[in-house]
Amino acid sequence: MMSKLNILFAVIITLIAFLIYFITLAPDLQFTDSGELAGVCVTLGVAHPSGYPLFTILGHIWSHLPLPFSKIYSLNILSGIYIALSVCVFYFI
Repeated sequence: MMSKLNILFAVIITLIAFLIYFITLAPDLQFTDSGELAGVCVTLGVAHPSGYPLFTILGHIWSHLPLPFSKIYSLNILSGIYIALSVCVFYFI
């Protein structure tokens, strides 16, 4: 059974991870796969193998939200959310 302190700590480290990612967020395209994966999310295309289907579908939905940012910036924010949630999951594992 998880204590409230354990859950509070998980929330805190998740928020810290997102904050660090958000502060260092790339405002536009960077090297390697960022442009390809962003283009795939927006157009619902197919990336190089393995294709990243869950990332593509969730990114496609996210890219159609009316956020006041460019598509690439909003997809970088989504990546920050993924990173923060993975920190939370890793903590509980």
